Parts: sequence; C-alpha cells; structure tokens
Amino acid sequence: MKTAVITGASSGIGLVVARELARDGWRVIAQGRNPARSEAALTQIHTAVPDAQVEMQAKMAAGYWTGGEKVPDGERLAGTKGRGLTE
Repeated sequence: MKTAVITGASSGIGLVVARELARDGWRVIAQGRNPARSEAALTQIHTAVPDAQVEMQAKMAAGYWTGGEKVPDGERLAGTKGRGLTE
C-alpha cells in the first residue's frame, strides 16, 4: 500500500487531496493546524470513504514522518499549504 503525507488537510485542496487519495486506496497521514477542523476533516473523509486508512497528525516537519524517519522512496509528501509535491 502506498502512503501519502498531506499537509493542510483540514480544509480546501488539502482535504480534497487526502480524501481522493484515500478513495484510491492510499494510506494517508494528514496534518492540520486547527484540532477542531482536523477532527471534522477526518470525519468527512471517513464518511466519504468508510474504509479509508487515514490518520490526522497535529504537526510534523516537512519531509519527515512523525517518528523522525525520512519519507521512504516511492512514497509521496504533498504540502498543500505551500510548495506542492515532494518526492
């Protein structure tokens, strides 16, 4: 299963990207700054895609998993609040 890390996923294009990748079968690690909006976004994703594998993070450094590991080759980091897709 492919994994995508999406920043700015609590609203707008970030939410749409997270939802649609989840719909396509990706594991999504989503990030949003506002806890209430992040929870609402997670609910919206699971309503649209009941079997989605999505987790919402409070914050993370760009290019790194929350565990401090570099994003693995072949996976994707989408920063929707700034600079686009990073490989």
